[in-house]
Amino acid sequence: MAGLGLGFFIGGLAAIAAIATIIFLAVWTYRDADDRGMIPILWTALVVLVPSFIGLIVYLVVRTSTNKVKCSNCNTYVNSNIKYCSNCGVELTPADIDLDKKEEFKKSQTKVLIGIFVSLGLTIICGVMMVVAFIVGALSFAGQVVDAGKNIDVDGITKDFTDALEDIDNALSDEKFNIRVADNVVIITDDNGNELVRVDGNSDEVNVNGSKIRNYINENGDAVEISDEDIEKIEDEIIDALKQAHELQDKTSENTTEITTEITTEINN
Repeated sequence: MAGLGLGFFIGGLAAIAAIATIIFLAVWTYRDADDRGMIPILWTALVVLVPSFIGLIVYLVVRTSTNKVKCSNCNTYVNSNIKYCSNCGVELTPADIDLDKKEEFKKSQTKVLIGIFVSLGLTIICGVMMVVAFIVGALSFAGQVVDAGKNIDVDGITKDFTDALEDIDNALSDEKFNIRVADNVVIITDDNGNELVRVDGNSDEVNVNGSKIRNYINENGDAVEISDEDIEKIEDEIIDALKQAHELQDKTSENTTEITTEITTEINN
């Protein structure tokens, strides 16, 4: 159970790291687009909302051909390669291209980029660890189910039921009879449709008609002495097998409920 709980915990960390990556990327895009005289809100939305980094790729392609500075006279962004402002005609001064500010801005953007790569790396690492934790947890859960099943005496139940069927088979040895199964009820009849044995799986009622079995065998084969004790023994064996089958079903259901409860507790904690 610890593996599944750890998987959910690491998954939460991966989600936090992914959100941090998006935030860093949005900050970097907005500042970079604003510095280049592009529309920062539009490009930030494009980069953040378009999946699979397609928006980021588009922005990186466009930004390479865009490099503008703000005119100190009219505050209009113009191409940094021209000497005069295309809006007001004033000559661009060195103040419009402040190298110190540019350098400071680049350093600041570099820190944001580091944040992007670190958070992205954490997202990938946590994602891989989450998958591993879930696999380990699932294997552990499967192991517990197998262990629970090993504690159930399935062989004993199978043997008891097989013994009961063998006794019926021996009683009707070398004779022709029919077996019908419908709605969880097993019925054994002779060729004339007389009911010899009925096992109702719904109510656990067992009816072995000893007199009809005796008559059927004596009419169709060698005379065989079947005592009332033999009939009772067959009935008891079938009833015991049914009871043990129900116990197996209840125990399996109990173990499944316990394991499910443990998983839920681990997740909630």
